[in-house]
Amino acid sequence: MEERQKFRIYTVGDSHSWHPWNNFPFVSYNTLGSYTMFRLGRDKDIIVKDFPADCPVCFCFGEIDCRCHVGKHPPWKSTVEMLVEKYFEAIELNRKINPNIWVYSIPPPPRRTDTWENPDVPFVSSDYERLAYQRYMNELLRKGPFLVVDIADDYADAEGFMCKDLGDKHVHYESPAPLAAWLKSKGYF
Repeated sequence: MEERQKFRIYTVGDSHSWHPWNNFPFVSYNTLGSYTMFRLGRDKDIIVKDFPADCPVCFCFGEIDCRCHVGKHPPWKSTVEMLVEKYFEAIELNRKINPNIWVYSIPPPPRRTDTWENPDVPFVSSDYERLAYQRYMNELLRKGPFLVVDIADDYADAEGFMCKDLGDKHVHYESPAPLAAWLKSKGYF
């Protein structure tokens, strides 16, 4: 256990690279603001070059795409498929530098009535449409070639939306318990 905790995990992405990773002293989080899955897939940026090649780097992108953009580009399933395909292409380029890349699952969307909505990155579609985008994107991420930090369902209520008690009253995971359980299952505790 002591030896494993000397190993660092790096996160990179939007604000989900901070929430709830900031609860763990062996995680270095690197927030790129409102950087989207679309942008990474389009620009193919190399974002792992400053991280040690022997440590895992968790890519945390996609929630903003589901919340703000997918609904603007019908048909939504094709849009999600294109986003994930291009995301995987960008990750493969990064994996040439660091082969230990993880992918963070997309958090369940909150219900619009239960949360604060940031006018700069608003909810574009209905609650159930955003839930469909999130579920489909996670399904595609799970089918990919990368280790998925697959904790979205642990933060969801019975209908699949963000559980109020586990979120931050906005769009982020807040409680560290489900992430801690996942990390423990992988030997980090």
